[in-house]
Amino acid sequence: MHHRAFRFYPAASEQEEYACTTFVEHDDFLHLNKIDNNMTQRFYFDTSVFGGVYDSEYDETSIQLFEKVKLGQIICVYSDLTEGELYNAPEKVKKFFKNLPKENLEIVHVTDDAVKLAKSYISENVVG
Repeated sequence: MHHRAFRFYPAASEQEEYACTTFVEHDDFLHLNKIDNNMTQRFYFDTSVFGGVYDSEYDETSIQLFEKVKLGQIICVYSDLTEGELYNAPEKVKKFFKNLPKENLEIVHVTDDAVKLAKSYISENVVG
């Protein structure tokens, strides 16, 4: 069976305090319901997560995930790189993104240090 992994990475706040890291697979969405509800969780969403709402293989899980964003249970953290990629996304994906509640969205900017770190991860086969 095909599984889609939603990759969530810790998102740093302005005070450099890190949120919980959670990895959720398509058939294992219940892990999001086990997260400490005393703190609003902040998750990084890459571009593919937004398009999952319109992908029949992942739409159910994606819709549940974004319902948590709409309810303010999760803060959707995305990068300016993701925002640029969404610019070229299908119109329905762009509209979906634009209709998310702004108070539950947070943009982070790609820095030179982040690019250097990403390149070193790739060159050292940490990811790739």
